[in-house]
Formats: sequence, structure tokens, C-alpha cells
Amino acid sequence: MMSWFGNLSIRNKLLLTFAIIITLSVFMGIFSNYQMKKVFRSADMIADDNLPSISGLLDLDEQLGEITRHWFEHILSTNGAEMAKGEKDINQHVQVFWEHHNGLARLMNTPEEKQKYAELTAVANRCFDIHKKIILLSKNGKKTEAFQVYRTEGKSDCDRAGELIDALAAINKREAAEQIILAESRFTYSYVANYLLIGAIVVTSLLLAFGAARAITRPVAHAVATAHRIAGGDFDVAIDVTTQDEVGELLRAMAAMATSLDARDRLIGQQSASILELSTPVIQLTGNVLLLPLVGLIDTSRARQFTDRLLQAIVTHESPVAVIDVTGVPTFDTTVARHIMNAIDATQLLGTHVVITGISPEAATTLTELGIRFEQSTCCGTLRAGVVEALRRVGCRIERNEGAA
Repeated sequence: MMSWFGNLSIRNKLLLTFAIIITLSVFMGIFSNYQMKKVFRSADMIADDNLPSISGLLDLDEQLGEITRHWFEHILSTNGAEMAKGEKDINQHVQVFWEHHNGLARLMNTPEEKQKYAELTAVANRCFDIHKKIILLSKNGKKTEAFQVYRTEGKSDCDRAGELIDALAAINKREAAEQIILAESRFTYSYVANYLLIGAIVVTSLLLAFGAARAITRPVAHAVATAHRIAGGDFDVAIDVTTQDEVGELLRAMAAMATSLDARDRLIGQQSASILELSTPVIQLTGNVLLLPLVGLIDTSRARQFTDRLLQAIVTHESPVAVIDVTGVPTFDTTVARHIMNAIDATQLLGTHVVITGISPEAATTLTELGIRFEQSTCCGTLRAGVVEALRRVGCRIERNEGAA
């Protein structure tokens, strides 16, 4: 999985990380919205169903009480006008009762509510049929009979209607309490789940960010370290290419560059060695006299190189005298003088005398001021004088040819 992720381009790594984080955030929003809808659904059921049902049932109970009260007033009334008014009031309360009763029909949702509602409808119909009978007897002056009908028939149905109303109200109160408990549990669940989701998203985001950063920064750090090593001249550095992204391409290019630089460095080293060898040739003047002409700047490496070559030639040719010419050395300072003195000391250990030629007046003045003396060697102003001195030391003479051009 990580190798697949590591082979993605840096742009795609970042886009994938952001996409996953955004997807998780959207999922959390959808989940929270879904849970809140459940909570609101419970609240809506309480507000749109249970509370209106309880309120409507209380109105029914109130209307039923008013109807019962007006029955007594009608039975007890002796005045025709009062009886007519009482009958009118009873009819109004009956009408209001049925209006509220019919309005509750859409709120009866459960089988238990529907069964109780149907029973209430039947009982109310019987009750109001008896109501007509009581009013008729009362209007005809049969008060005792009317009261007897109320006590034997009307009261029983009215009481039963009241019981059914109370039962329906209790059902709705119970349902409202259940919905409240359900809403509270859903809210608590949503609250806890949201925090868990937030924690999961934070942890996942951190892991993704860390993984993406590691997948990007580790190869980059490796590339930087490799670049520093290559810049320091370590062309044999091991370049580990583990990804196929831009950094992997960079590392492959650096590996090719290191290989190319290594080959070029080897070539330059070979050429430098050849140049040094050509710049410090040891020339055999006679069978046992050597000449070492020095040209250009002399550093520690070159001093070691020409000293080694001179010593090797001395051993090979068993030379008792060697001429070191410094005419071509542009700067003759303390460092150069010490390199030459070291070379002289080494040749003397082999029993060879050194003749130094080509020291300029300026160099002579500087060396004198610095207190440097070539006491163990012979100094000559020109190369010709130095060669003559060297040949003299081995018993050879140079005669001038007057006829020479």
C-alpha cells in the first residue's frame, strides 16, 4: 500500500490526502445531519402529534363536562326561555365536541389509539342519542323520568366516554415521554458519535499528513544528502531509488550525474597525472648526471611527486649529481623553498649532491631576508653554469667550439 502511495507524484499524494480528509469530513457532516434529523423527528412527533392530541382530548373532556352540566340545568329549569337557551348551549357544545373529535382522527396513529378512538366515537354517539331523549323528556315536563334516564343510561356512557378520553390522553402522554427519552438517547448517541468521528478524523488526518510528509520528505532528504556527498566529490555514493515520483526521477538523474562525474574525475585525474609527469621530467644529461627542470606553481602534492621521481631516477642511474632548475617557478617563497630543501635532504640521504639553478634576484633577496640557506647544495645563477658545475663534479669538461655558429 505504502509502495503504491510512494510511487504517486507529489501532486497526487497531496491531492489524495486532501481528498480523504474532505471525504471523512463530509461523512461526519452527513452522519451528524442524519442523527439530528432523528432527534428533530422525535421532537416533531411530540409537537405535531402527542401534544395536539392531549390538547384536543382535554377539549373533548371539557365539552363533555359542559354538556353534562347543561343537562342538569335543563332538567332543573322550569322557565321555557331558560330551557330553550340551555338546549341551544348543549347543541353548541355537542357541535364543538364533534369538531374536536373529528380533528383528532388524523392524530390517531397507533392501533391502540385507533381502537380507543373508535370506541369513543361509538360511546359518544350513544351518549348524544340519550341526550336527545333527556332533552325531549325535560321539555315535556317529565323531569323525574329525564333525570332517571340520565342516571341509568346517560351517566354510564358519559363516564365511559370520559374514561376513553383519559385513556387516549394517557397513551399520548406515554408516547410523548417515550419520544423524549428516544430523542435524548439519539442526541446523546449523536453527541458521542460526533466526538468519536472528530477524533477519528483528526487521527486519520495526522496519520495521512505524517505518511504523506514522510513519503515526500524522506526521499527529498536522501536526495539532499546525496547531492552534498556528490558536491564533496564522493561519486561512489549509493543512491537508493525507492519511488517513481519526481524525487525518484531526481535521484535517478543524480545517479547518472554521479556516474558521469566519476568517469570525468577519473579522466581528469589521469590527465592531471600525465600533465604532472610531463611538467616535472627528470632528464639524463650524461650517464650519471640528472636534470630536474621545475615549471609552474609548486604545492605539496607536486613537491612529493617530483621528489619521488627524482629519487627513483637517482637510484636507477646511480647519479652522484642532480641539477634542479627553478627558472620556470613564478613564485619562490618560503613554502617552495622548504619543498626544495626537503627534496635536497632526501637526495643527500642517497649520496647525491644537488646543484640549484635559476634563482632570480628577487627570490634571492626574499630568501636572504627569511634566513633560508641552501648550505648543503651548490647554487648557480644559470642553467648553463649549473650543468657545467655538475659535469665538473663527475670529471667531465665542456669545451667551447669557436667555429660553431
